Amino acid sequence: MRASSVSSPGSASALQPGMGYPAVNGRYTIPEQFSAQHPARYPPQGSYDGGYDASESDISGARDGRAPSTASSVSYPGISASGYGPGMAYNPLPANQSMSPLNPMNWFKQAPAPRPDPLQIAADKMSQRVIWNPRKAPNPFKRTFSPLAALIFVLFLASAGYYLYVRIAYSLDMGPQKWYGILILVVELLGLTSVIPYGMLLPFQTLSSGSKGLPIDDGKVILPPEKRFNVHILVPCYKEDITVITNTVTAALAAEVPPGVKRTVYLCDDGKSEERRAFIRSLGDDAKYVSGRTRKPGEINGKSANVNNCLRNVIFPEYEGRPQDIPLKELIVVFDADMAARKNFLLKILEAMWDEETSLCLTPQAFNNINPNADIFNNINQQFWEYVLPGCDALGYIACTGTNFCLRARSLGMVGWFPEYTI
Repeated sequence: MRASSVSSPGSASALQPGMGYPAVNGRYTIPEQFSAQHPARYPPQGSYDGGYDASESDISGARDGRAPSTASSVSYPGISASGYGPGMAYNPLPANQSMSPLNPMNWFKQAPAPRPDPLQIAADKMSQRVIWNPRKAPNPFKRTFSPLAALIFVLFLASAGYYLYVRIAYSLDMGPQKWYGILILVVELLGLTSVIPYGMLLPFQTLSSGSKGLPIDDGKVILPPEKRFNVHILVPCYKEDITVITNTVTAALAAEVPPGVKRTVYLCDDGKSEERRAFIRSLGDDAKYVSGRTRKPGEINGKSANVNNCLRNVIFPEYEGRPQDIPLKELIVVFDADMAARKNFLLKILEAMWDEETSLCLTPQAFNNINPNADIFNNINQQFWEYVLPGCDALGYIACTGTNFCLRARSLGMVGWFPEYTI
């Protein structure tokens, strides 16, 4: 009769009445008392590695209490003796003594369970995570009003009005050169047109609420299904040095993501560099290299066209002509080639995108080679980032400066993607 494999070394089975002796980590222990009573069938006490190969007649014979045929054997290194493996019911004693203390099967301890696979544990825990659903929707912003700024603005308007009255009534005529006095007045009025709007932005500001952002992936919680964003991070480049690009891409990949969020980095290379291609391929599936775009003759604003090529032809080609069908979970983040994200960038900016009515969130930028306290020429444009933009947001306007921002893909697609007549 053909042989049938019963068990393999390394498997573990719990001892039950009518079963053979169990395996512990691939090794099998023979009691000393049983070896002394049955030396022909079992080797001396000790642990031996081995495998089993028993015929079907042996198994059936063991199940109904009959003596098995001599075809059933257990092979140990250097020892050959007839015997039985896990799952085979062999009772060498009379039936009325099968549950007595002399029954060798009653002498064995239950084998320990095999060590679980860590990957399987992680997969099981993923399905057991608690849905992160706060009572109040996350809100990283707060709108503030400054009475002091409003008072200063009112005083400025009063003083400016009085100055213009005196200027026109008493000092406009500067002798024979009256045209010069009028010219100076026009210049002063132009200056007021820039100062007054700036003063209007100061009383009302949109500032950070101090929130820490969405939760990190600690293995305990997971975002609701409709908030498990798919974030596409685009890094357009042309002729930047590979060390600069490496810093930007690795920072984007190292940024923490909330649980359930998927993040993919795309290097949009207009320079078609093989060195950059090899670098991106070394990062695995979380990074993709995009190139091969044909630049239009005379093209000078290539960044927007470069990004649009990736969006239309690589990420969302199936939504061409129907951008309104793009899921709201699809988000776009853009970094300049020399902008490295902070560790909590995605936790903070995705919190702003929690509200589905929000389509654009812009973050400030800083430079590690400029001291803000010594920037007398305003190279980092701190006034714009710290005062102008928060005031504009409070009045319902938000700018897109081309880097460090997050956009909802559906909204961008419905307006025709990025305009290519700008940078």
